Amino acid sequence: MVLSHSRYKYAIWSDKPFTTQTFIDAHNKAFEYFGGMPVEIVYDQDKLAAVDENYGDIIYTEGFQYFIDIMKFKVYMCRKGDPETKGKVEAVVKYLKYGFADHRTFYDIDSFNDDCIKWLERTGNAKVHEVTKKIPAEVFEFERQHLRPAPQIFDNTNNKDSLTYTVRKNNTVLYKQNRYQVPKGTYTPGKTVELILNGNEIDIVDAGTGEVIVHHKLSTKKGELVKISHPERDRSKSIDEVYKRALEVLGEDDNARILLDNIRKEKSRYAKDQFKLIIDAVEKVNSDIVKYAVNYCVNRELWSAVLFKDTVEYLKLEIENQKDRKNILSQISISSKYYGVKPEIRSINDYINALKEDNTKWKN
Repeated sequence: MVLSHSRYKYAIWSDKPFTTQTFIDAHNKAFEYFGGMPVEIVYDQDKLAAVDENYGDIIYTEGFQYFIDIMKFKVYMCRKGDPETKGKVEAVVKYLKYGFADHRTFYDIDSFNDDCIKWLERTGNAKVHEVTKKIPAEVFEFERQHLRPAPQIFDNTNNKDSLTYTVRKNNTVLYKQNRYQVPKGTYTPGKTVELILNGNEIDIVDAGTGEVIVHHKLSTKKGELVKISHPERDRSKSIDEVYKRALEVLGEDDNARILLDNIRKEKSRYAKDQFKLIIDAVEKVNSDIVKYAVNYCVNRELWSAVLFKDTVEYLKLEIENQKDRKNILSQISISSKYYGVKPEIRSINDYINALKEDNTKWKN
């Protein structure tokens, strides 16, 4: 989308074919980027927006017609085969293809879109336009005041028309040029969330379950990373409390202290996570196995919760295998006539004599 007067541009890429819904979402993200919406928008006749033209009467798709009715902007639909009326946006498409995308390494769609916004701020909207001979970003500052406010569709948390955003691989959501952090592990391929505004606060909601993932203060800046404090860790308890709990489940002996103290020293940044892993690893595990695993790690100087867990799992498996072998032996039936029978025990001399050379002459 490009504003006609200033040539101020916005773009969004997709690794899947656009649908009417994603086409509408792209509009809303453009309006967010501009800080408002124009009075009139010019379109090519695309099947995502228009079904047919009946002597000048445009029949829009149901979703796009509904969107127009809510947003209340005017639509100018180009005639088929009329490139002159849509030259501005076609020039922008070409500019994006060869100015931004050409020779750029693609990793994933989220980082590609993020890089595109940065490129627009750095180059696309910051350099002198070849036709107007002006910098789009500077002209836009005057054009901005003529934009109309876009209807706020986030006001009501019960509103199901809220926009859907993709969770990026670094567990952030991009909204109005700011990145909002979500808890570690939220990202999965294709994971989407809904953003709900309430005054100067924002809720990031799981699009599938409706559960609020995280709550943030709405940033009024640009390019800011809005963090949550240590999203991957439970900080409700201090590290000393978790240490104390880990020592308790390990038996509170000297070797348990040696193991935990060295883990805390070797992996100080992740000590709490290490202790929690140890606590989880010994849940419902025989105390003898736990003690053996602690001694095993201390004797070999294995200062790692992961290696401790592997040792516990190995010992549990060995015990299960031994139980299986005993069960198999117990199931073997022996005939009653063999009960009490003992094997004959021969003298070792019998075997020695049997191995000596036989000089006996045999007769036919």
